[in-house]
Amino acid sequence: YFGALVFGMLLAEVQDALNKSRQMDRERENTVQVMVNFLRSRKIPLSLERQVVNWIEFSMQHHQTHTSQEELLNVVPPNLHKQLMMHLHAGVLLHTAPFSRIDNIQRENFCLDLWGEMRPALFAPFVPIAAEGQIADRMYVIVAGTVILQEDGQFQTTLHPGDTFGEYALLGETDWGVCRTHGKAQFTSITNVMCLYLTVEQYNTVLDAYPDSLREELDKTLEATKAQFYDTADDDAVVDGQLGYPRGTNGQPKYYLRWAELTRQLLK
Repeated sequence: YFGALVFGMLLAEVQDALNKSRQMDRERENTVQVMVNFLRSRKIPLSLERQVVNWIEFSMQHHQTHTSQEELLNVVPPNLHKQLMMHLHAGVLLHTAPFSRIDNIQRENFCLDLWGEMRPALFAPFVPIAAEGQIADRMYVIVAGTVILQEDGQFQTTLHPGDTFGEYALLGETDWGVCRTHGKAQFTSITNVMCLYLTVEQYNTVLDAYPDSLREELDKTLEATKAQFYDTADDDAVVDGQLGYPRGTNGQPKYYLRWAELTRQLLK
């Protein structure tokens, strides 16, 4: 009887979360329609209307998806919560430097705890997410959209969902280009982009709950990675994909930049 009662309570909470999700879908549709009516009443150009509507749909959809996911996860017991997190995480951090290079029994639990602390951030097209001169203070994981990496203003490569940047900021580095470029790095969105981010403060809060040996191992991994990366600084060959991003895509960075600029003009 008790088991059936608990199951019934969980089922009711899940149903309530689903109802909230459906309500948010209706709210998103209403918001878009209100905005369309407003823009057309002011005779806003159709191209600009499309940009605004696309952004509203994109931002509200991803915000609501993230909120719904958190509400659903909060109604399941801890053992099921962890199993769900393992599937949602899909090993993203486990395959990301420096976490992929440590040999520690706590590695998987540590990455899951970090993943649970990450929060969403949205960026419109052609927005510098991490610009030259800014202090690196967080790691980003791209969930949706496309980001480009530039070194000293020159295109280097594109990043897609599942890619990360800024991960070495968690270990105390303040340069966005550490183990990525040999010059000044800038990461810019070229589409609507959603990222999950983890700040240095959040990272240290999670790490403090683990043995000191894990921090020491992560620090050693950073030093070894930097030494290997910058020892090849005089080599103009393509950078090892595990250490940094390749220099250019198919040897045609200029063509890609022209495409990006054309896309910007079309959106106008």
